[in-house]
Amino acid sequence: MNDEIMVSICCSTYNHEKYLRKALNGVLMQKVNFKYEILIGEDCSTDKSRDIIEKYVKKFPDIIKPFYRDKNRGALDNNIELYDNAKGKYITLLETDDFWINKKKLQKQVDFLENNPEYVAVTCGLYPVDKNGVILKNVIYPECKKRIYSHKDYRKWILPGQTSMMLYRNMKEIREHIKDEYMYKAHKYGPGDRMLLLTLFSLGKIYCLKEKMGAYRYIVDEGSSFSATNELKYYDYMKAFYNLRRYVYKYDMDEEIKKSAEFMLFEAATASYLLQKSIDLKTYLKIIKINRYKVSSVYCFVRHSIQKTSEKVIDLLTGSIHI
Repeated sequence: MNDEIMVSICCSTYNHEKYLRKALNGVLMQKVNFKYEILIGEDCSTDKSRDIIEKYVKKFPDIIKPFYRDKNRGALDNNIELYDNAKGKYITLLETDDFWINKKKLQKQVDFLENNPEYVAVTCGLYPVDKNGVILKNVIYPECKKRIYSHKDYRKWILPGQTSMMLYRNMKEIREHIKDEYMYKAHKYGPGDRMLLLTLFSLGKIYCLKEKMGAYRYIVDEGSSFSATNELKYYDYMKAFYNLRRYVYKYDMDEEIKKSAEFMLFEAATASYLLQKSIDLKTYLKIIKINRYKVSSVYCFVRHSIQKTSEKVIDLLTGSIHI
């Protein structure tokens, strides 16, 4: 076994007392031929999360590296410090209410990236589960529908996988992107997985191992997640993608990445104006005016709308839920 750390598992946790052991055990059961580290940022929880972490640190002092916060900093600032301290060749960002179920998950993903340098990340299938870990058979998570994902999928809202299931290269561009002023603002307003994915797609493709090797908790009756609050504020999304667009042009990224950023902003602005009435016509027209890829944006918007409508029809006919 090489003495160098191959994988850094970064965990930002807050009030996950009920789920923390399951998440950590899913990592510690991994059968690998390399060293890994668990960096866990305990964000001043009000439950017994810190007590649980301290017990694990005593048992696995060479693997688990805790970062205890004196005051709540939020997941974004918490993760930034974890990224800065990650020593692994590869990184995975494990949300501590999710967990892994396959003992060979990390080994399979590392083997893939070691043998396929053209890919920047690899993900895998998952099971949506409830707060008790029971598989939700009527819930469909839109991941791993195919093997290879690129920026073209991104602007169609087709996800390559859930964040906790993904392993990606510990590249400077990825570590530093979150600190950029525009990307930082984007993270504050919008979905973090979208911001991370755009950076990943600017660096390469993502591969999906279709085998289901993890579980994603879909909880709707408690907590502050989107699933629980069901609060989709398009105005905040618009601000997020406006800053994402500024980030992309600041670094003069590939034209296809620019198209993706333009589309995301266009869709969020359209939904803000037409659905939630959170912006006026003047603001909406300003967003359209700065869009350099108007035709592509409209095409993607129509295609995405048709896709979402089809999913809703299927949900009604089958009693399923797309998340």
